[in-house]
Amino acid sequence: MAVNPIEDAYDALWTLLEQKSDFLVLFPNGTIHQTRYTSTKDWASDPNLDELADADYPVCRIVVRAARPTTERASSVSGLAVQYVIEIATGSQYQSVAFAACWAVYRAMLNWRTYVRDVVTWNSDPCVYDVDSEGIDFGDIKPVANRGTKQWIPIWTTTVKFSFNTADLQAN
Repeated sequence: MAVNPIEDAYDALWTLLEQKSDFLVLFPNGTIHQTRYTSTKDWASDPNLDELADADYPVCRIVVRAARPTTERASSVSGLAVQYVIEIATGSQYQSVAFAACWAVYRAMLNWRTYVRDVVTWNSDPCVYDVDSEGIDFGDIKPVANRGTKQWIPIWTTTVKFSFNTADLQAN
């Protein structure tokens, strides 16, 4: 596992996605079709940054869109709600690939709530207290700026709510 729960949850998302064969058909593991946080392209706003060829599409990535801290939520507890978004870039095959990706991600995420609670820990203790699946946002979220170019399309959003002992956070 990673060095912190934010990365652990990120890795858990990829693990569930890769358990579905229909996801791997679209986004084979170890290829340009999966863009991870260890890649320089993961945080690029333009998937064409390295001049991807048509054969390089579709591409999938997971990004952290937001993190909302609640420090000292109670006398001894602090929290962090982190929103993860699964995004795809489809190239010129928008709808057929988007629908297939949406279905594959939906099937993979059916066990997300239970899985993330079981695998993500902090100091060897479970730290996920709630998980919200916020749905699928089909469509270009910046149509004017993108002007019909190839772009990232968010197809699944989930928020993981972490809870930590404040003293443990301060001690490490």
